[in-house]
Amino acid sequence: MSKIDKLINRLLDKPKDFTFDEVISFHRPHPTGILKRYILDQVIEKLRKGNLL
Repeated sequence: MSKIDKLINRLLDKPKDFTFDEVISFHRPHPTGILKRYILDQVIEKLRKGNLL
């Protein structure tokens, strides 16, 4: 089983100790780790829909 498969299984188990770093590791589009504007907009939108902002 690959690392991403293990991570997906862990996410689907909804553990109480799932970290933000684990979420980030799902997708690293660029070696620099700098997110594009549209990704930031999507994150902000999701947080607002969840009443987290």
